[in-house]
Amino acid sequence: MFDSIKEFHPIRDMIRQSSKGIKIYGETRNIIADKLIELSDLQGFQKVEGLLQIMNLISVSEEKNFIVTDESDHYDDLYPDRLVNVIKFIKDNLHNQITLHQVADIACMTEQSFCRFFKKRVKKNFSQFLNELRIAHARELLIQTEKSVNDIAYLCGFKSSSHFCHVFKGYAGESPVQYKLSMKRAV
Repeated sequence: MFDSIKEFHPIRDMIRQSSKGIKIYGETRNIIADKLIELSDLQGFQKVEGLLQIMNLISVSEEKNFIVTDESDHYDDLYPDRLVNVIKFIKDNLHNQITLHQVADIACMTEQSFCRFFKKRVKKNFSQFLNELRIAHARELLIQTEKSVNDIAYLCGFKSSSHFCHVFKGYAGESPVQYKLSMKRAV
């Protein structure tokens, strides 16, 4: 239905991206909260219509952002096989210890050459890129699972939960526990 009717395309696109989590704020959040309350009193097709109105509001609103972003997706199309192979290795081994030596070997370069190559193409250094992917994965796990912060730290390739919490706070501006609580309140 969402593919065949062009008026539904914004809703379709929003649904496809919603697996990343959507945070709604501002007046849109208040309007949607009111509509959700009204929705509980509706029956039959009116309930479906109300849900479509809410989905449309979310899809066209500027007062939203996607909670989890994966900036690495577009590198597959933009860069040569050397970088694609490195990024694939990183994604496949995010839960493991990944060293500069390993990725430089995959790219068939020295560590120093790889660092220059990577920064020139990705516009950030290797460790920053790796941490961003790990934190994005951690955000997904915090939202979608009930795993402990300690378990999530190890699943995302961090050696200790204290280091994970420090890095997470640097990227997210709040601790993993605070982030999980704020996401639960946002829902």
